[in-house]
Amino acid sequence: MGASGWHYFTEHNNDLSAALTTLKAQVFSAGTYFDAHRAYPSLRGGAAYSPPKTVRELMARCAEDGTHSILDMSTIAATEDYGVVRPLTDDERLALFGTTTPTRDMMLSAGWEQLRTRRSRGWCTPFYTDAGAPDGLFFWGSSGD
Repeated sequence: MGASGWHYFTEHNNDLSAALTTLKAQVFSAGTYFDAHRAYPSLRGGAAYSPPKTVRELMARCAEDGTHSILDMSTIAATEDYGVVRPLTDDERLALFGTTTPTRDMMLSAGWEQLRTRRSRGWCTPFYTDAGAPDGLFFWGSSGD
């Protein structure tokens, strides 16, 4: 199948771990993820599709395929690794967006996509109003197989 890229905007939160937890709950609740049982009826043994009741159940269903979403990320950390969302540094924001306080519109530019080529990883950064006040968080990455 190959990895899928994903990105999300969230409300601003200084606690990135809490923001990740909230975002994952929203994605799970909305059903906006890959579910092997939904995609491959043969895995259900002829039974009708039933959405997973928990993220843990979903992850067990998907195994190595992953969910192709933020649900594949497990934590926030300063070092890049599989299943980790890493916040951008000021220097990285400056290199990608030409400023340390990018706006939401700048988040939609192609700069961040060059990082998304690294599979099973995620990144996040705050975005700002035109006046430079924190306005939200932008999460993106690539996962699944």
